[in-house]
Amino acid sequence: MSGDAATEFWTRMASLERARHQPFRVEARFAQDGRRATPVQIVLDEGLPKAVISDALAALRDKVNPLSIAQRHPEEGDGEAWRNAFDAARGQRQLTLNQACRLVLGPVYVPERQVHAYNANHELRVRASDLAPWLPELAGEGDYEYSLSELYGLTTSEASNDTARPDANRIALASIRALLAVRGSFDVTVHGTAVRVELTPGDAARWPRIVEGLEERTDGPWPAPLYLTCTWQGGQTTLRMGAETWGKSKNYYGVIGLYVRQESLPLVWITVPREVWSASDDSVVNAPATLSLSRRGEAGKELNVAARKIVD
Repeated sequence: MSGDAATEFWTRMASLERARHQPFRVEARFAQDGRRATPVQIVLDEGLPKAVISDALAALRDKVNPLSIAQRHPEEGDGEAWRNAFDAARGQRQLTLNQACRLVLGPVYVPERQVHAYNANHELRVRASDLAPWLPELAGEGDYEYSLSELYGLTTSEASNDTARPDANRIALASIRALLAVRGSFDVTVHGTAVRVELTPGDAARWPRIVEGLEERTDGPWPAPLYLTCTWQGGQTTLRMGAETWGKSKNYYGVIGLYVRQESLPLVWITVPREVWSASDDSVVNAPATLSLSRRGEAGKELNVAARKIVD
């Protein structure tokens, strides 16, 4: 997500706040808080978005065991840094959006996670009905939830690609459907380690708000995600793979992509239609993905070298 788009969005909200003499305040749900039990309130502080922690959420934060969470970090130094940040923010009721996810919402709703690193633009969801007074273009969309990243795209114009074939998204959706329909299990070897992968379909998915050139009535339903349970000697994890659209701006607006995530951590995102925009019928194209493995800080240098060897 472009920082310029985010800045433009919050600048627009701040301008409206000043013009109306009315404070900007909307409710946002953390992605893992499926029942919207403890949403945060997003307000503006000198034009910058902040999350207000409610009494109910503060009470849950007080039950978090920071030592236990810090000890889960693979690197002791990273765990200590997280705990120091948690302790420093413990008594605060207004945090940056990323702080709210990293130090409060994540530990409360995903306490078993090893590393609490989040992008609030993806993790926080806002109802269209709550934002309609500030964004009239959302009127009538009811309880549909937008991620902050999607909202940022609404402040810019939708761009088109004149070289794209009109059925690019339809071809991409059909390709992803076929991939997500695979069932069973298989074995792979990752850097000399044997891994068993079991495939399990997820629940039915909701049709996205923005899908360029497609309609649910004629092109639905939206494919359900696929869960990949990966097991190896001494370890296990589950990946989620599915289809979603780029609800932002510029060249990829409304384009379908294939994602892979571990819990809420994004691993892969491929804008599939881009590769078929100018492809001719009966041709075969690849959909390349960029993969980067890294750990920040001095302690991560050796790990980064090993990680790059895995993907080279």
